[in-house]
Amino acid sequence: MNTNKPNLNTNNTDDISNNTFINSIKIPKDTDMDKLLKIQEEIEKSGINKTNIYELTKDLTQDQKQKLVNLYKKQIEEYEISIQKYKNKIISIRKNLK
Repeated sequence: MNTNKPNLNTNNTDDISNNTFINSIKIPKDTDMDKLLKIQEEIEKSGINKTNIYELTKDLTQDQKQKLVNLYKKQIEEYEISIQKYKNKIISIRKNLK
């Protein structure tokens, strides 16, 4: 009969060390960005007009409003890059057909 019992204290210490390590490498969640993405979604659902935008952004700080503007700018830039890549792909296909 095996009377050896695992040392639970060591395992528990290892678990704590692992959790500490995992928590130390986690990227902190940007709650502002989550909030802004929700606002952006609501603006798009309810219609883009001055009244809706005002109602959804009136409680934001100036910093948050600027982040929202930057978010839209970034998305527009990414969209324009995507369109350009698609155009280049079509041009390349067309050249290969000749």
